[in-house]
Amino acid sequence: MIANAHHLLAPLVAASALVLLVVVFSGAARHRPVRFASDRVILLALALVGLGIVSGLVVFLTGGAPSDPLHFVYAIVALAVLPVARFWDRFARHRALALGIGAVVLAALMLRLFQTG
Repeated sequence: MIANAHHLLAPLVAASALVLLVVVFSGAARHRPVRFASDRVILLALALVGLGIVSGLVVFLTGGAPSDPLHFVYAIVALAVLPVARFWDRFARHRALALGIGAVVLAALMLRLFQTG
């Protein structure tokens, strides 16, 4: 049951990353700040990643293991990518671009995590 939930979370995180991509680029296209909406989507994505990590640890501790040890590294990067994109000072003037890149990276990581399951 936990393993099924763990496997379901990767597509949900990828979907939240795509929602973030739509939010930031629709705001950028309209030249409107979308900080409130983008922050809420980031929090949702982080909550889903956190649930994925916790459920993955439960699966691991009960005898399951990913086929590729990089699965653990990807999980940590997935947890860090959106906060880094959100708070990286160098991109403060281009926050939509930074968040868009972060969203694409997160979606790609979810695909890779799903493949290494």
